[in-house]
Amino acid sequence: MVIHLGGDVGVLQKNIVAIIDIDSPKPALANTKFIANARSQGKLIEVSQDAPKSCIIITLKNDVLVYLSPITSRTLLHRVSSGQEMSSMQNYLEKG
Repeated sequence: MVIHLGGDVGVLQKNIVAIIDIDSPKPALANTKFIANARSQGKLIEVSQDAPKSCIIITLKNDVLVYLSPITSRTLLHRVSSGQEMSSMQNYLEKG
């Protein structure tokens, strides 16, 4: 199942390790450092130019990638738990 993270970006649900809320006036120092480290290693993907509200950590082929999404962690968690998915991978790829 593909979970839409915003923009034209989707990831397979089975690859999601964590969804973290970063939509806070005072973000946690550990989250800020984690994101900075991912950025410096070239493993950070910003889904859109909108302010990020959530951080999604995925594993892909023994590697870790970090996505910043303008969609709230609550909405993303709801999509994962309710089984909401894109109608088909083909539709998703055609948008790109």
